[in-house]
Amino acid sequence: TAADALLADPLGLQPLPGIFAGGVERALGLQVQVDHRGTSLLPAGIAQLAARGQADRSALLSGAIERLLRGGSPADLRPYLLLVDHLTPTLAEWEPHGSDLLALTGSEVGAVVTEAQSVLHRLHGYGRVSDEAILEASATVLRRPGKGTARTALSRLELMARRDDVDVEALARAAAAGFDHPSHDVAERALAL
Repeated sequence: TAADALLADPLGLQPLPGIFAGGVERALGLQVQVDHRGTSLLPAGIAQLAARGQADRSALLSGAIERLLRGGSPADLRPYLLLVDHLTPTLAEWEPHGSDLLALTGSEVGAVVTEAQSVLHRLHGYGRVSDEAILEASATVLRRPGKGTARTALSRLELMARRDDVDVEALARAAAAGFDHPSHDVAERALAL
């Protein structure tokens, strides 16, 4: 595995903190194995090291989030999304990153927005993120051209609209962000809210 390759190299773990600055493969200087889709196995290996206690899990999650916040192309950010996925953070590990997740909903990369939306929704479901944060995230997503993420945001707003304790004016302001969405069906759903 990639984790075993890192451990076999006496210098293999030294550049680990650099993965967030210069790219995973470049920082580690490895010829990395790939799976059948051509995806690097290195993020999984790094997560395996964290699971074994041989890398700081919290630092890896924070570093990956910071790297995602800096933006880049989908190809640039994919290893960091994979690392986050392989780390499988708990809600308690995600909670301190609430403001970062809100910022990530404005990413230019749809997969980053999808991940941030998903985590925020889970945190909200357990009362660890406020309604206001979800409304802010939804409005941000509705301002983006992505149709799938906008539909997800609207579905969450529709669920919130069914509650008796929701701030109707704040919900309407969040939905209004989708009124001029390039997708006609998204704009119609936003108007219907």
